[in-house]
Amino acid sequence: MFPVSAYTKATINNEALVSRNAMEAMSITSKLHLKNAPVVETALQIQFSDLPGWSTLYPGLYYPYIRERFPNFTHLPEIPPTVETFPASPKQLQFQLRLNQEIGCAQFETVDSERLIRAQRNRFAYHWLSKSKELASYTSYEENLEICLNEFDTFSEFLQANSLPPVDPVLCEVMYLNHVRPNEGESLEAMVKDIFNTNLGSFELFTLNRTFVKEGRGRLYAELNTNFDDGSPFVTFQLTSRINHAEGDFKDSLNDAHDWLIDTFCKLTSSSAREDRWKENDRVTNQR
Repeated sequence: MFPVSAYTKATINNEALVSRNAMEAMSITSKLHLKNAPVVETALQIQFSDLPGWSTLYPGLYYPYIRERFPNFTHLPEIPPTVETFPASPKQLQFQLRLNQEIGCAQFETVDSERLIRAQRNRFAYHWLSKSKELASYTSYEENLEICLNEFDTFSEFLQANSLPPVDPVLCEVMYLNHVRPNEGESLEAMVKDIFNTNLGSFELFTLNRTFVKEGRGRLYAELNTNFDDGSPFVTFQLTSRINHAEGDFKDSLNDAHDWLIDTFCKLTSSSAREDRWKENDRVTNQR
């Protein structure tokens, strides 16, 4: 399913794997129910044209609007704008003059640091982060979307109250970061083979990635990496779905990005792993 990086010595028949998993996922809907979802972080982001006149004063003016829910404030470097162009062009070294880089990005966290808002002159983002290693800690996309949209409405009210123009969304992004851990007594190699239908043989480290295109509207990035927690190996499985937004309600673009991400998750993982490891379609469910 993924092209193999230089870290991996194994050879994979990529096309055969994609074909097999695509056939398996044909009847899977975009709404996936996992009781024990492996997700540890999800982000919903709306990117828009630069707000004219935005300065370092505005994060402080915005803070009273969300202080009760997100009291912890941090100033971070600005996240560069994302551009998805079609057809793809080779990556080249580019020099771009960006004035007022010190404006940065304002981050507002809940007391437990489980949810956060990031706001800057051209981006609004909502993140949910797991504070537990328990697989059942994830909430649902619907809950996160509702919070994101409510907070975005508050951000829009702040802009209007401070004589700033309404945002003009140009791109919507949904990201899921999963931590996939072997069962007790199971090797990392066996786990990767079972979940991703990928036989890498024996390895120490690996990085696998693949990029998908959706009808010239967006791209989806799938990445697998080995990682370690107190010396115990696990796999990070990150999916990032981006949809260029041209017109209409940006909520529809967020939903398109989410549905595409979940469909891809199903195509890249085996149904047996979803059922046995993450309890797909269990009566008590968490919806991704």
